[in-house]
Amino acid sequence: MLGSILVVALAGEPAVSPSIAWEAPAECPQAGVVVERIERLLQRPLASDELALTGRVQPTEAGWSLQLHLVVAGVPDDRVLAAADCAVLGDTAALVAAVLLDPIATTETIDVAAVAGGSTPTPSRIDAPRARTKPPAKAGAAALEPPPRAARTRRRSPFGLWLRARGGGEYGAVPGGTGGVELAFAFGGRRVRGEILGQYWVGRRTDTGTDDLRVHLGSITPRVCGLGVLRPIDLVACGGVEIGVMRGDLADGTTAQPLWTAMSVEVGVRWPFTPRWSLWVSAMAAVPVRFPVFRREDPQDAENTQRVYRPATVGVRGLVGLEVRLRGLDKP
Repeated sequence: MLGSILVVALAGEPAVSPSIAWEAPAECPQAGVVVERIERLLQRPLASDELALTGRVQPTEAGWSLQLHLVVAGVPDDRVLAAADCAVLGDTAALVAAVLLDPIATTETIDVAAVAGGSTPTPSRIDAPRARTKPPAKAGAAALEPPPRAARTRRRSPFGLWLRARGGGEYGAVPGGTGGVELAFAFGGRRVRGEILGQYWVGRRTDTGTDDLRVHLGSITPRVCGLGVLRPIDLVACGGVEIGVMRGDLADGTTAQPLWTAMSVEVGVRWPFTPRWSLWVSAMAAVPVRFPVFRREDPQDAENTQRVYRPATVGVRGLVGLEVRLRGLDKP
């Protein structure tokens, strides 16, 4: 069909090439002008069999539109361009054709024109062939359709959110050692993050034999963590302040809930075994800063008191659990 395309020129313009068909109102660039601009960009005459060009310029509400069909080396290229000025459409059609024919020569011509202050249009991008495009937002600029969605680079925020659940053992704060659970919420980047974690350590009875005292510990810890990103694991180091309650329950129903504060540090390993899930294994130390000392008072002698339980100077904990990424990127 392309071989049978005839020259269509309005206003009595002479034919320019048997492979060029251009329809445009009289106030717009005609076929001869388009061919002249193509040859100027290529820096040589245009051979009759190296390009088949069909263009139709029509007025629209926003200005002008051009339905452009090109065939270069047997490869078709269809575009719909739009502009407020139809002269821009002629320049753009010539530029697209020249780039498809000889991108190197066209680029050299554009660079020389830019240095010399010429008016040869310099596009920011020549897109792959496509059928439709939206009108441009600014007047006087040809609108090439943006690249398809699949080809766009998706930029994702480095800020992430994580949720973690762990369990483990503790020795030093609760009598005789115990087990407990932890729930943590983390936010930040891949190397530095903030965390808020809550822990509960199951109550245990003292071994004095004189008092039936059961001691529990619950705390909330705001802290900061640094992650050394390796392959395939992360090395984790965290530090923060525990704030909570060390509860003491007596057999007679008496309950004391004194304040507990401690400096907390943790080191461990984080293994992201999928892009969303990670395994945590770590050890933690807690140094009490403010803590209760449980004492037994003699009802006959107020000054005669006996210490029943006091937390250790340093408590140690081991924890293991899973973390899920809620938002952001993680390494595979």
